Amino acid sequence: MIKKNTLKGLNFKNQVGFTLIEIMVALLIISILMAFGIGYFSQYREKSQLAIAESMLTMYAQELVAFQLKAGRLPKNSNEYNTLLAQFKLDPNNNPQYNTYFLIQPDFNTNYLLAVPQRKHNYKSYARMSLNDFTIDICRDAPNLYEAKGGTCRQAITATRLNQ
Repeated sequence: MIKKNTLKGLNFKNQVGFTLIEIMVALLIISILMAFGIGYFSQYREKSQLAIAESMLTMYAQELVAFQLKAGRLPKNSNEYNTLLAQFKLDPNNNPQYNTYFLIQPDFNTNYLLAVPQRKHNYKSYARMSLNDFTIDICRDAPNLYEAKGGTCRQAITATRLNQ
């Protein structure tokens, strides 16, 4: 005689395990923690990439000061700037460790050296250095991705800090 599988003999009160509601609450808590964690990780990543831009601009500041001591002035146009780059010992624009995040480009109209975001910097932020006093600004909330225009800027490195 074959018995049919019935639930009459099972006692569910003695079963060990989690209910569906308990599992859903646990998943909700984990997802909330992940949302905060991803936000903080994204901010940390952007700050570290902007630190790369600051270090690149600082390297250029040292070379520009050397050019200024020799010539008595800063480069006035792209030809003089390209001559300076040819003498550059360690150009970060040629280093794949740096140039996938930013490329340094002069803007002689505004008298700034710009760290233009590249493909690995997926944030609307950039850095710029004034050619007048070598202060470095960090700019956020740029209108377009991969452009060094607009946004709100704050001073990150002052001229006195660069001289130390």
